[in-house]
Amino acid sequence: MPTWAKSAILSTLGLILILVGSGLVWLDRLVDSVAAEDFNPGEARQTLEAIPDDVREELRLELSASERDRLARELAEAAGLQEAEEDALARAEEILAAIEVPSFSVPNAESPPLPDSMFDAYLLIGSDQSGFLADVVLLVLFPSDGAAPMMVSIPRDLYLINPCTESYNRANAMLGGCRGFAGGTTLMALAVERFTGIAIDHFALVNFSGFEQVIDAVGGVELCFNSPTRDLQSELMVEAG
Repeated sequence: MPTWAKSAILSTLGLILILVGSGLVWLDRLVDSVAAEDFNPGEARQTLEAIPDDVREELRLELSASERDRLARELAEAAGLQEAEEDALARAEEILAAIEVPSFSVPNAESPPLPDSMFDAYLLIGSDQSGFLADVVLLVLFPSDGAAPMMVSIPRDLYLINPCTESYNRANAMLGGCRGFAGGTTLMALAVERFTGIAIDHFALVNFSGFEQVIDAVGGVELCFNSPTRDLQSELMVEAG
């Protein structure tokens, strides 16, 4: 399939998703926030496989602490922050500390590798405002036999095997990377590859600012609110209408 045809299909698919309220597209002329990090999954795969066990355990504990802090903040917010924020956060951390999360294994979390020649695979990632979590993960496949392109959305809260820690983590957390060993997009690509069996050939990363530019470029998207709406984290305050 010609390069221009692939670009046109990707752009069209992205615009359709945007118009229905949840999509991303790689448009070089509109988005200036494409990731600049090196992307070499093959080299990173070998590097991650060679991480010593003690270092891997340190990385796992570091990620676990970060995840615990994030969950505690979400739980505190869900409680409405009716008391002082620090007190609500402390209570949430106590609750989380009392919950035992048993280790588990999911056989279907890994797929045998498929021949790389089967697809030309694109990974489209939309990051949140922090840049360390993925709000949207889209896998776009162009079959080498000329069949119709395919696209699948990978849920951001889907638990995948983290190639950095060899433990299960939410897919969106892969964008945080593996400290000292792999960048976020590379780690995300390897996690998706391990889950689907499909090697990722290309990626595009759009941050919140880039997403805003794309929305503006297509004339904006009108949102209707039946009642006043607020969100503490994003400082969203919208009146009904």
